Amino acid sequence: MTSIPEKNDKKVEESARGFTRVEGFSENKKNIAVIGGGINGVMSAWALIDRGYRVDLYESREPMSQTSSASTKMLHGGLRYLAQGRLNLVKEALQERRWWLSQGTDHAAQMALVVPISNQQWTKALWIGLGVKLYDLLARGSGFPTSRWLNRRTLASTLPGLDTNKFLGGWMYWDASMDDRRLGEWALSRLIDRGLRLKREEVTRVFGNGTVVTNSGEQTYDVIVNTAGPWAQTLLSHSGIPSKYGLNLIKGSHIICDRPWPHGLAIPHKEGRLIFLLPWKSQLLIGTTESHQATTDQIEASKQEVEELLQAANHVLELPLSEKDIVSTFSGLRPVVKTLVTNAKNSSPNGQAMSSASRESTVETFERIVTLWGGKWTTARQQGLAVAQVVTQILTR
Repeated sequence: MTSIPEKNDKKVEESARGFTRVEGFSENKKNIAVIGGGINGVMSAWALIDRGYRVDLYESREPMSQTSSASTKMLHGGLRYLAQGRLNLVKEALQERRWWLSQGTDHAAQMALVVPISNQQWTKALWIGLGVKLYDLLARGSGFPTSRWLNRRTLASTLPGLDTNKFLGGWMYWDASMDDRRLGEWALSRLIDRGLRLKREEVTRVFGNGTVVTNSGEQTYDVIVNTAGPWAQTLLSHSGIPSKYGLNLIKGSHIICDRPWPHGLAIPHKEGRLIFLLPWKSQLLIGTTESHQATTDQIEASKQEVEELLQAANHVLELPLSEKDIVSTFSGLRPVVKTLVTNAKNSSPNGQAMSSASRESTVETFERIVTLWGGKWTTARQQGLAVAQVVTQILTR
């Protein structure tokens, strides 16, 4: 769960349009540089502008064009995290899911998903049922329908194309689908209307006094916010700035197939994770794989990953898919925060198992630099609030 410092006693008033006016910050003239135009950078800028700061957002590529637009296109709590006991993370994400949908865009909507239960696996049906009911409880008040059991006949009518002879039924639960890139661009456009300055420059180095260096020169800010995602560690390293954190880069690949699909399907896969079959613009999206990535270069689906996804899907489909059905593939990097240790015996190049890797975020400071490590797309607003509160603490101490 995002760690947020204690709130001060300033009155916070949330408007129907989604922005928050924080009293006491309206005349703020401090200048903040946010580095990284993904969803964490955008939502950090959102929270900072709410507090009256003047914000420059640096992005060398198109905003929302990298990791933040290569997700599984879901706003969700993360059903698998329940088994890991991360109830606070799931609850926060489920409540944030509601916030995104409340903004009234055309880029997110409720979506039904089904977890199919194989024949004879009544014990598993019970455990999955307990899980989705807990999911309902944690999402209470969010306006989503509650989960229910589907027998084999109902499962067949709900998901035509599923090989229902293999299943005794399934649990239907609810999450949300999103167009990640367009939803992030919507948030960015709102910020530009409020005075955000978008700088299409590559930041090559930062200094603890607030100086940002680009290929065209340098500029000094009151605070620098590093939300570079998979590149956050590289930026600090190139700048000679120490950190007790690092990143495990986990690549997730997806395929999009030319086949209509009515609802979401969550297939239990190896290492306790799920592979999703989701409706996506009248086609079928299948993902995601998980593999450790050593660098931020060559982020694309491998032949092995494509085969893994096809095999997982074909195990449950009546009509198998082949590579000829694939319209496109895409991959993204998930930056999972890790604590760096000096004892080589206790360290590992890959860290913990990928399926159990933490999605919690951490905010770290060094002089006038604030770095956001890790986090989830769904909880980006809360991560932005955490960043903004740390920035305020730096400027008022």
